[in-house]
Amino acid sequence: ENTAQYCLAGVVDRGTVENCWSSSDITISGGYDYLSVGGIAGGMHSGGMIKNCYFAGTATGIKVAAGICGWGQGHYEGYVGQIYNCFNMGQLVAETKYAIGRYSKNITATNQARAMYNNYYFDSSCTAYSWSRGNTLVSKGQLGSGYLAYILDKNSTLGGSPVWSQGALFPELRKTA
Repeated sequence: ENTAQYCLAGVVDRGTVENCWSSSDITISGGYDYLSVGGIAGGMHSGGMIKNCYFAGTATGIKVAAGICGWGQGHYEGYVGQIYNCFNMGQLVAETKYAIGRYSKNITATNQARAMYNNYYFDSSCTAYSWSRGNTLVSKGQLGSGYLAYILDKNSTLGGSPVWSQGALFPELRKTA
């Protein structure tokens, strides 16, 4: 039985999803409280990573919707899925909306420090974790001015190769040959 829906990746397990985006609309249905939806991945654990990604669609859940990852595990010391250098400007529809990602309520303090950092979101009605490092609300002006593209590109970890550029309305991933 599937407990999460996603746009690009099911469950990220020890792997990496990077340099991708989705503007898809995704909906999860059913009557289970634990069902969640994520704009890029449905779930992540065991050291998986999502980096340099963005979501610009609509994610509709029952209880939970998240911009990047619908559920992350982090209750085993040293094993936590990481979300790094991503942004969400998508619409989230659910009882609880997590701007970037949702994690297990039993996530350890050590794992909290590594779980989510240098991420940005546009919807001020989203829930943000008090322990996340650098999950920052951005304005429409910051999306369109080049500011966010500059910050994302400066923090991308691809050995100096540019990853982000400013599109007409918001930061976009650079096209590669």
